[in-house]
Amino acid sequence: MNIRYESVSGVLNYTKGQNMFLLSIPFLIEELHIRFPELKEIQIEKHYPYMLDVSLKTAPAVSKWKYSVGAGEGVPPVLGEGFVNESGMFFPNGDAKMAFFIEETVQREKVPEFSEVVIAPERLHDILWAKSELQGITGQEIISAQYLRRAQEVHFMAKNGTIFWLFMNAPLTDQLEKLKRVLLEVNIFAKKVEYIDLRISGKLIYKPS
Repeated sequence: MNIRYESVSGVLNYTKGQNMFLLSIPFLIEELHIRFPELKEIQIEKHYPYMLDVSLKTAPAVSKWKYSVGAGEGVPPVLGEGFVNESGMFFPNGDAKMAFFIEETVQREKVPEFSEVVIAPERLHDILWAKSELQGITGQEIISAQYLRRAQEVHFMAKNGTIFWLFMNAPLTDQLEKLKRVLLEVNIFAKKVEYIDLRISGKLIYKPS
């Protein structure tokens, strides 16, 4: 899934008619990696006198990805979704049962292209790590994240409706550790909470519903 078979086949077709003994497998693998960065694993073996055994794998999707495309002044944006892998590459296909999704807040000019990097891998890793930590600290299921690229913030939505605000240009570990300390002293979740703001250094702000 999410392999451009026709394009890959086009590259492999260049090997037809070449001398199998002289064919450089490392060069061919490097060429495929350069042309198709979505390929995580490439294995090629020679089977004399004229066969190549090719095995290709992509990195699995780690999240759904939601985006909007501007449709012109006065026209509602077009909404769309796909999937991203661990390298932040966009793909149209993935596990439809995957529950967690990241929403990009900045409108795009066009639909993301196949294997386009829509989020920096480091940012994606931070979001997924923070999501896991939040679930462990609060015991709540985190179902989505809203990525505010310009503000460098991420807003996590729990299944019960609580929103957690974090600032991505400050250590996420400090912000989550602050939440952990406060929860040891105060049962914030004794009542339904609309949001918890962890962005301000040394402070935690929350609003009961």
